[in-house]
Amino acid sequence: MQSAHNVVYTEMLPAEKLLPFIYCYWRLKTTSQLAENYQYKMISDGCIDIFFPLENPDESYVMGFCKSYTEFDLGKQFNYIGIRFLPTIFPLIFRQNAKELSNTDVRLSLVLSNLARIISQEINELQSLQEIKNQLDTIFIKHLQKTDFRIDIRFYNALEIILKSQGSAKITSDLNTGISPRHLRRLFEFTSVIRLKLSVKWFVFNRF
Repeated sequence: MQSAHNVVYTEMLPAEKLLPFIYCYWRLKTTSQLAENYQYKMISDGCIDIFFPLENPDESYVMGFCKSYTEFDLGKQFNYIGIRFLPTIFPLIFRQNAKELSNTDVRLSLVLSNLARIISQEINELQSLQEIKNQLDTIFIKHLQKTDFRIDIRFYNALEIILKSQGSAKITSDLNTGISPRHLRRLFEFTSVIRLKLSVKWFVFNRF
């Protein structure tokens, strides 16, 4: 938990079954009304987030990958709940092209209408944070149980090479994982929003 100037940020781990897919659930809320509007900066970390105001979960959004950061004006009083998916996971389990979410936030109902409806029905402001966490666990475990998705290990082998090389890997010679450079670029665009060459540059920029 982090707290500053009457604003509290809290993270909670998902159920163990969800740890390979979800980094955390989070809440950002004011403890009292602020004197000025709060400017929240969402830093680029390769993750995709779903978030919504707890008093009105109908207004859920999904925030895609950003090359730098995105700033939101949250007003003087707020209580937001979020789900942060691990890098590349959101497109994999929801079959949603991450490129379409690049550098923007989109109403979840326009992207995943069924998930938006379930969140609006199952989550409300009378629930404690633990109760919200339990409901979200149930929602995503059920989704994974009925979702047929395949992990292309060759893509993740290439991603591992980039990470271990600290961004110095050469695309043409170091990423020989049994998949063509052209197809690898398509996978990076679908799952990571950015092109393969840019993903290496992004890692170099963000590792400090």
